[in-house]
Amino acid sequence: MLKLNDKRLIISLLAFFLFFSIYQLSEGAVFKRGGESSTVNIYCYDPDGNLTDCNVTSPCSQGCSVSGSSGSCSCQFICGVLTVTVNCSDPDGNLSKCEVTSPCSASCSASGSSGTCSCQFTADGPDTVYDVCARAIDDEGLTDTDCTTVSWSPSDYNACGKAIDSEGLEGTDCELAAIKCVECITDTDCDVNEICVDNACIDSCGNGICDVNEDYLSCPEDCNHPPDKPGIPPEYQPDGVTWNSCSFRGEDIPTFHWTYSDYDGDPQIAYEIEVDNNSAYQAPKFNHLVNLAATAYTLNLAQDDDTDWITELAWNTTYFWRVRVKDDHNNWSEWSNPANNFKTAKHAYPWPDFEWLPLEPNQGEVVVFDPDSSIIYDGLSAFQWTITEGEGIYIDDTSDNSQYPHIIFSTTDNRMKLKVTDSDGYACETDEEIITAQLPLPEYEEVPPVIWLKKILATLTGFFRGF
Repeated sequence: MLKLNDKRLIISLLAFFLFFSIYQLSEGAVFKRGGESSTVNIYCYDPDGNLTDCNVTSPCSQGCSVSGSSGSCSCQFICGVLTVTVNCSDPDGNLSKCEVTSPCSASCSASGSSGTCSCQFTADGPDTVYDVCARAIDDEGLTDTDCTTVSWSPSDYNACGKAIDSEGLEGTDCELAAIKCVECITDTDCDVNEICVDNACIDSCGNGICDVNEDYLSCPEDCNHPPDKPGIPPEYQPDGVTWNSCSFRGEDIPTFHWTYSDYDGDPQIAYEIEVDNNSAYQAPKFNHLVNLAATAYTLNLAQDDDTDWITELAWNTTYFWRVRVKDDHNNWSEWSNPANNFKTAKHAYPWPDFEWLPLEPNQGEVVVFDPDSSIIYDGLSAFQWTITEGEGIYIDDTSDNSQYPHIIFSTTDNRMKLKVTDSDGYACETDEEIITAQLPLPEYEEVPPVIWLKKILATLTGFFRGF
């Protein structure tokens, strides 16, 4: 607190780094490589309400007009900004230019026997040595150069301000060492592969710990790799999609296949798959996260996690799909190639079905097969009947390619299936149907009882004649 002619001008000081909260004042501003700045705020107060100026005087300078009983002022300060000043001289008094050539550059006009020139640069780090070089040029074009070395070390800076009232009275105050220029306070202040130790950034790669500024690219010996980007297995090239076209009537269901590999040999614990009608994969889209290890997924649109996409795929339409995988270190891979795509069929595949009469034939009896219960979604192309078990012959000028074949089975246990192909070449086949052909009943001839009696008497007569 300062007293000036019984008036009190109070200056409170606060310095903080732009991205630190004010409660970290005691840690001070941090020198950042690349010359990031800190803000110095000065707060001024006049109980008489006659305040006119509130100025920052150190470590940067800024004047601010204010009024009333309080005000503030701020300016930017960069730790490690150095000013290079060189002195040039010419005993003949013909000096025309004095220049700085390193580590910054400036060209200053000069005359007579001496001159100066200055420029600023931001230090890359504390205790770094720089060559400071200058060049003197006379009016005849003769030059002379010289170099020396300088370095900068972090230091503490006082934050100072000045308050002025309407009567010209001034009050000044400083907070000593308010700004501490250090290389780092936390690891986030350091570069990649460095950690902060005693306010200095040191190389941390190789210490066996994946520190905050390291990743598997910059320090593979310390950091776990994510899984490799999923690809398409060779057996499922080119699009990684297989189809179930015949298991469900009127549906064609894709299954997506991908690879899983991990540099560290870590097992997979999850995957996420997306399907969309374009390769941008912007909502709405199908997305599904599965916390299981797998390299294939059969599309079920009811499993859309956001329930914002279509309920069925359109026929004859191109869609895109991609997948990413996660290892047991919770590292996600990159998404697979977003251009992977597949095209649905023109229409549903045939749904083959058939009946036969008689349902329980005998061997040697003609069995007529009828495929009229099949569903064909496009023009019919062909039937293919196959006896997969047992023996039978086609009769009545029919064959295994007939629409309504006639078959006589010569075996009891028989199995039959039907394959239907439509005009687009889409084909599906039924499961095997069991056809049991029973043996026919034996033929018999009815014999009158009297004949049996005659046979018995003849037998007895022959018996007695033998005595």
